Parts: sequence; structure tokens; C-alpha cells
Amino acid sequence: MGPSKNIAEFFHCLSMLENMTSQLYELLSQKVEFPLAKSSFLTIAKESENHSSMLKHVIERLGSAEFKEKDCKKGLGETWEYVIDLFQSIQKESSFDSEELLELSKKLAVIEANYVEEYSISVKLKTLEYMSSEISKAYNIDLNEIKSTLEAIIAEEESHQRLLYELTETLSDLNGKTQKSILNFPTYIRP
Repeated sequence: MGPSKNIAEFFHCLSMLENMTSQLYELLSQKVEFPLAKSSFLTIAKESENHSSMLKHVIERLGSAEFKEKDCKKGLGETWEYVIDLFQSIQKESSFDSEELLELSKKLAVIEANYVEEYSISVKLKTLEYMSSEISKAYNIDLNEIKSTLEAIIAEEESHQRLLYELTETLSDLNGKTQKSILNFPTYIRP
């Protein structure tokens, strides 16, 4: 498998993962009554679907190829399984009270932190910085366009983290919890 196909496969898997994440947030928005949570989940669902579409566009630029879901499971490992497990557990519930929603928000933040990390790794690869022109010539790929797309997705993933953090703070306050309960909130947001 050549470098172009490897890159395309990675982005294909991320696109599928973003699509699943969009479905997860959409489903979750239907099972909560708290307006801030509902609005936050719908926003993230729409943006995740947009990320999936953006990545599909990148894949088209890299050339067509067939990819299998099992390769994505292998390539994205724990993140892939985590999203699927969380989606299945959400499907089983009819609704979530504020206490359950608080715990769920923390789990969702882990997903968003993993996405930021995946995209950041893609953008920061030395290959993108030092070999951009050589790869562009050899494979007819504009890596600067891909980098811009990934940077836009990273910014929105960081926004998702902030939304979930704010939701967690609000739910903590509503549940009478102290701020200590969210001090260990996972984050990869850059200062």
C-alpha cells in the first residue's frame, strides 16, 4: 500500500468515526431534556457530520480506494471501540437525568480529546512540514489544503471540548457537586 493510499485510509476511517460520533450526539440530544445539553449535543452532531464530509473531500482528492471497517477498527483501536460502546449504551437508555448526564459528559470529553490528538498528530507530522513539495509532486496531493482542513477540524474539536466542559460545570453545580469533581476533566486544548 502506497503512502497516498495509507493517508486516504486513515482519513476514511476518521470520516467514518466522525459520522458515528455525529449519530451518537444526535441520538443523545433526543434523550435529554436539559436545554443546554440538548443544544450542545446538536451543535456537536452537526459539526461532526461536517467533519465527516470534509474528510470525504480530502479522500476524493487523494484518489478512490476501497476500505473496510475492520481496518478502521484496527487502525483507530480504542477510540473506535469507545465510540461504539458509548453509542450502544446510549441506545439502551430512554433518557438521562442530570447525574447520568454529568458522567456521560465526561466520557464524551474523552472522545473529543482523542479526536484532537488524532488530528493534531496528522497535522504535525514532519512529513507534512519537510516533505510537502516532494509528496505533492510524487502523488499530486496538496498537503497544505489537507493541513488547513485538519486545522479547521481541530479548532472545532477543541470547541466541542469547551462545550462539554461548560456543560459539565453547569451539571456539577445543579447536582450540588463541588468543583473538585471536574478538576480531572480531560483536555488537550491548547492555551
